[in-house]
Amino acid sequence: HVLLLEDIGDTGRTIAALQAHFLEKGAQSCRVASLLSKPSRRVVPVTIDFLGFEIPDEFVLGFGMDLDGRYRELPDVVVYDAAVERAFSAQAQAVEVERGSL
Repeated sequence: HVLLLEDIGDTGRTIAALQAHFLEKGAQSCRVASLLSKPSRRVVPVTIDFLGFEIPDEFVLGFGMDLDGRYRELPDVVVYDAAVERAFSAQAQAVEVERGSL
């Protein structure tokens, strides 16, 4: 028996490929547990047997999910907003300029 653990069930391609692989190798069953699912992005029908939350098609970060290695350490799952990131980056740079670090 195999239990696949996913952060986000998105298109379904990876889940379907992994299920096929393990069943082909002789697994008696292959079930899926996922923290999040984006059913609107599904292109391959898959069943998520154990699901935390269904979410809309938005880019999420935190709780181990990242953007180029950033934001992985956030304790919550949040929707990424590029405008907010730019504002915080500009603010951080202004502080560094004030301190004479840049």
